Amino acid sequence: MSTPRSLALPTTARRDTVDTAYGPVAVLRAEPTSGGRRAPVLLLPGFTGSKEDFVALLEPLTAHGHPVVAVDQRGQYETVGPEEIDDDVYSLDAFAHEAVAIATAIDGAGAGVHVVGHSFGGLVAQTMVLHDRSRVRSLTLMCSGPGALPAEQHDALATFVTGLPLVGKQVAWKVMRDRTAATRGEATPEVEAFVEERFVRSAAGSLIGIAKILASAPNRADDLAALALATHVLYGEHDDAWPIEVQRSMAEVLGAPVTVVAGAGHSPNVDEPTATADALAAFFSSVEDRTQR
Repeated sequence: MSTPRSLALPTTARRDTVDTAYGPVAVLRAEPTSGGRRAPVLLLPGFTGSKEDFVALLEPLTAHGHPVVAVDQRGQYETVGPEEIDDDVYSLDAFAHEAVAIATAIDGAGAGVHVVGHSFGGLVAQTMVLHDRSRVRSLTLMCSGPGALPAEQHDALATFVTGLPLVGKQVAWKVMRDRTAATRGEATPEVEAFVEERFVRSAAGSLIGIAKILASAPNRADDLAALALATHVLYGEHDDAWPIEVQRSMAEVLGAPVTVVAGAGHSPNVDEPTATADALAAFFSSVEDRTQR
């Protein structure tokens, strides 16, 4: 799970809400303070994640001139969703339709937004584009894949899906905390308390729905490639979710440039935020420069 190093917001950022037809969405919104204003950036988090996973990206991205909105998807942390399992609310299509609605709400100029999907958020971002590419100026898949996680991870996901309703979120959190302790690294008491609160406040239906999607999402890389959208694949050098070779193969199908963030794992947005933000901004700039010619 992605665990932010700090929860302190930069002076350019604030907590806000975006209203959609699906209900209000909790966001972190950051604005550039000087320089030329570029296209907005929409950041979609992964499984058990939240908008706070992107705190360290906010300031460096706004320094490049981009307004930035990081969200809690439906049922994640501060975006309220039904507690019960609801395949209509927590389907991949439903998450994607809401992402389109958010992009529409934040795209003041109407020229499209740069969408960055981390892990599960990458699956949402791909499906979002397939539903309505007019709202997307570019797509970055960060530590994500073309479809479901590899089969060897499906047993753990199935255990989560069946076990969470039986033991409850508090017990499930303790199990996840212990299993991920080695890869999450050191966390301050404040951050440790936050990631527990985030998990417990997230709707069980959302957590289960996302786990089911991670085990079943279809490979849509060919469909995405047919759109000829500007796409970017970025992952940490030590990413351990979708295999590196799967992500590189996906990039080849998409005709997408690849960025490998040195020293980072599955969450380069946390592990190496400056290098990640610089790579994202360089890609966004290349897309905007091409479209302005």
